[in-house]
Amino acid sequence: RTLRELAADTVAVADSKPVVIVAASSESPLYPAVSFSIARFAAHSGLDLLVTGTVAEVEGFLFVEAAAFDTAATSQVFAFSVAAPREGVSAIAERIGRELATVLLGSPWATVTIEPDPTLATVAIDGTFVGTGRTVVPFLPAGQHVVELAAAAHAPQRIELTVSGGEQLTLTPSLTAAPPVTVAVTSLPPGAAAYVDSVWVGSTPLAVAVADGGSRLELRRDGYFPRALDLPPRPPSVVRITLDPAIDDRQTQQEMSRDRFYRALGWFVAATAPPLLLGMAVADATSRVNSLGASAADSAGAREQRTWLLRGVFTSVIATGMTFGVSMEALGDYLLAANRSAS
Repeated sequence: RTLRELAADTVAVADSKPVVIVAASSESPLYPAVSFSIARFAAHSGLDLLVTGTVAEVEGFLFVEAAAFDTAATSQVFAFSVAAPREGVSAIAERIGRELATVLLGSPWATVTIEPDPTLATVAIDGTFVGTGRTVVPFLPAGQHVVELAAAAHAPQRIELTVSGGEQLTLTPSLTAAPPVTVAVTSLPPGAAAYVDSVWVGSTPLAVAVADGGSRLELRRDGYFPRALDLPPRPPSVVRITLDPAIDDRQTQQEMSRDRFYRALGWFVAATAPPLLLGMAVADATSRVNSLGASAADSAGAREQRTWLLRGVFTSVIATGMTFGVSMEALGDYLLAANRSAS
């Protein structure tokens, strides 16, 4: 048991005690060496800095001690002791943290409090995210730093900050509201009712505001099928939408679009045959031209035939490309009709 754990009335104390002042030397120390060595323990544990401390209650007060031992310097670099009532514990812990942080950082530091407007703005210091809204950075090294703030629907802000050791600074930056992103919406036919995220905003043509995360646009008009479109956060400046007349049900429209695609695909497949056949004919004509030229015979007829075949190949390739484009357009219409039918 230690003396601190003993009640005062249980300790026998003499009325008087002799006081002797003695000198110590390396050969005759006052006390023998203790078996526990802070330096040896820190080195054996591979610690660069060993922080120790105790908290004890003494007659209703809290007695707090703390120390730090630097292994490289082989010396104690921090010592702290204080007695305070229980309600002072928070202040004691904060004080120990401030003084110990100076030892750990090796240089003076500052406390920066950032209270942005709007309150949900994100805060980053030197490219590292530190918090959202009111943010306290308790151990910011002295020197130059960059504070970056960002919030939805607001322009980002960048603050270059220089702090000194021991400084306590509060920043209250206000971000400027960014103008909303708008897109011009037109429809064919015009006069369609426009809904953004299920809210009516007017009739086409009109300008529509797009939310930061994107919006869903829907057009409706009597006698036409409704059309819905997802607008990205950065949409094109103009969106043109064609509404399909509601002359048949959507299943019928899907079947009609499918038949058109199949017909276009058939024409494309048929159009690929002439270029292949003409290509083989050109190869044969080229071979005959080379053989006639090698035999010194008149090859003018063969050359002319090859020229006409080459023209045929060129024309058929163009026709094949056109049929391919028509079939791809028909495929797009078919997929669009299928999506409308599914919705």
